[in-house]
Amino acid sequence: MDKNIQELLSIIEKLKNEFNTGRDKEYIRNFTLDGKLVGDIGEVLAEEHYRISLLPASEEQYDAETEFGKKVQIKTTMKNNLNFPRDNVPELYLGIKVSTEGENIGDIIEIFNGPGKLIRDKLTNRKTPNERFYTITITRLAEWNKEVQKEEKVQLRNGKSVFYL
Repeated sequence: MDKNIQELLSIIEKLKNEFNTGRDKEYIRNFTLDGKLVGDIGEVLAEEHYRISLLPASEEQYDAETEFGKKVQIKTTMKNNLNFPRDNVPELYLGIKVSTEGENIGDIIEIFNGPGKLIRDKLTNRKTPNERFYTITITRLAEWNKEVQKEEKVQLRNGKSVFYL
């Protein structure tokens, strides 16, 4: 087996052990290597940095909820686009980018943090996608993020910080 693959699998195993120890079965994240891996990484990093609790992995539209019971959909990228659902409007949408380079590797960059309605309203004149999601550049989402009031955002945990685009 390729050394890099072994190392990746070893890291995934460590992630499972670190983040799943002591969690009930329905809250476990599998860090599956099928495209869900980036999402799983983003969810556990978001829970570590923001005042949210992850919902069971089987939850369809939402990934977490705030301490005030608001539902949060978390979308994560390591590239330059994020997806927004076509068929529903998330109560809160947390779009993050995970840094994959240099000394900031693994850091969170907050792209959008606020009501999903704000994004949906911006998409009203946009052509409806054939897929289940709209694809939006992180630059555009970061611009829209400037319109969100502080009290509408998912709050950071005490002592935690993120970068902003």
